[in-house]
Amino acid sequence: MRWQWTSIMLRKILAFLFMLSALLRCVCGAAVEGLDDLRVADEVDGLIRLRCRNSYCELEEICAVSVSEGVADVRFSRMFSEFNLLFMGRDELTKKLRRLGVKVVKGLFGGKSIKTRIKNL
Repeated sequence: MRWQWTSIMLRKILAFLFMLSALLRCVCGAAVEGLDDLRVADEVDGLIRLRCRNSYCELEEICAVSVSEGVADVRFSRMFSEFNLLFMGRDELTKKLRRLGVKVVKGLFGGKSIKTRIKNL
């Protein structure tokens, strides 16, 4: 009986840890799933720099967005992408960064369908 309970709890804990590893996270530990989790740090000459919403976060910039000729370039900071690479493989990280980039561009530009290029700094 005790063995079954331990086995069930272990499965639940492992499933929870797997779910946590599937999220993109800032270096401060906050989950970054979309534009709601980011704030505009700076906007100069068409370049929008976004950072973590936490006020105590030390990371200056999570991503920078620029639009030229109908194409949006989203550049993620190296610290953000390499930190997340520790918790997931490169293929999964690339997919999640692409999804996040598209969400950010749609949120910033009112849901317009703009071609988006994803780059790492």
